Amino acid sequence: MDFRDLLRTLTRHWAVGLLVGSFVLMLGMAAAFLPQKSYSATSTLVLDLATNTDADLSIQQINFLLPALQEWAQSDSLRDAAEERVPDDLQRPRPGISSTVESSVLQITATGASPEGVAAWANAVSEELILERSGAGPLEVVLLDPAQEPRSPSAPNPRPILLASMVVALIAAVFAALAADRIRQAFDTRHAVRERLGTTILGEIPKFARSERKLPIVKLFREESRSSNEVFTAFETIRINVEFRLLDSPDSALSIISLDRHAGKTTVAAGMCCAMSKVGRDVVAIEADLRRPTLAEQLGTPRRYGLGDLFASGDTDIALQPTSYSTLSVLTAGLPVGRAADVIGSTLPRVIDELAAPGRTIVVDSPPLRGAPESSIVVSKAPHVILVVSHDQTDLDTLSEAVARINEAGGVLLGIVINRVPRRRVRKDAYPEFSERRQKRNESSAVEMSGVRGAEDLPGPEVPNDLPWSVK
Repeated sequence: MDFRDLLRTLTRHWAVGLLVGSFVLMLGMAAAFLPQKSYSATSTLVLDLATNTDADLSIQQINFLLPALQEWAQSDSLRDAAEERVPDDLQRPRPGISSTVESSVLQITATGASPEGVAAWANAVSEELILERSGAGPLEVVLLDPAQEPRSPSAPNPRPILLASMVVALIAAVFAALAADRIRQAFDTRHAVRERLGTTILGEIPKFARSERKLPIVKLFREESRSSNEVFTAFETIRINVEFRLLDSPDSALSIISLDRHAGKTTVAAGMCCAMSKVGRDVVAIEADLRRPTLAEQLGTPRRYGLGDLFASGDTDIALQPTSYSTLSVLTAGLPVGRAADVIGSTLPRVIDELAAPGRTIVVDSPPLRGAPESSIVVSKAPHVILVVSHDQTDLDTLSEAVARINEAGGVLLGIVINRVPRRRVRKDAYPEFSERRQKRNESSAVEMSGVRGAEDLPGPEVPNDLPWSVK
């Protein structure tokens, strides 16, 4: 999804994004302003050597006494003794007392809900500690800075909380809009396409496995054992739906088109050609996407004399390239000469007119509607259009834009093909093949018969000899 698609999704689902973003922002504001404010006040004490202390012994004693002095500064016993120094109206509730020692500096911090109370408690604990340590041991404790009444709370700090909540709200709004778009695609695509666009979905092609993507389409069709059954079932479904819509004009020209170049229209065009040729239909494939010609590669033919050469030389003889299917031939893009719109505009109409024959279907791999002005020429000359969209781009606005461009070019939309559908979704609706059911039935019958004594001697079913087909 590029930035333009993201912007379109946000515009379409702005209400969902606004609702989720507002909810997250309200939670952030509640976290910034609703909790009780907490204040902190710190008094600073200096630890110094007593004048009558031996310097050699004092270093070891200090290293031993500093952790003990820190623990004593935040003990309940010292707090109880210091309570008498606190005014009566500030004694409850008691704040939390913590202490830190850095080099010879001891800091005593009081944290609580009252700014006057935390300053009074920090100073009271410091005074009591100085009183108890006076003349005791090698250390002297001197008050450096008394605690001052704090002017602003230490927690919560509204500014960073609000900034973080704004960022999280923006991210949550974007993800909510994307999730709403995916949910709508999953549950409302078929009905919405039928109701709003007046067309239908011809079929859904599953996402190819890694081994399938390495082979051209024609080889997958020729070697069905190397690919999954869902791929062939999808193309057969599309072929049958298209043939039903072309009952009155079997010798038609089809254009396989997409809105942009990421939908996989060439894969669908190659699969359609193989599916039709497999049942004996006379098919001619034209590689009209001169900017990114890949149809010949998908059909296993070299890119020889084609549309570009016809435009450059002005020849009237059309050289079709054969494929592994006897009823399928390809007119490649040829060598690129000039602008693509000029080549298509002057060559494709004449080629389609000369290749048209009773009972023949011409399949044109058209350039995408966006960014390729020659696509309108293809649609006007091959008016029966199959629109290919990727599974993650089935939003109605995108489809409406594509349908509008097809109608403006004079095309008749036969239906929509959704490409790269997840396998689990395709398998959920799959119906087992006859060969699969027959194999499972034979396996289960063999298991049942293996447990019967003398099962090999049981008589088999009688088969009449006058059937029109042979029984093996």
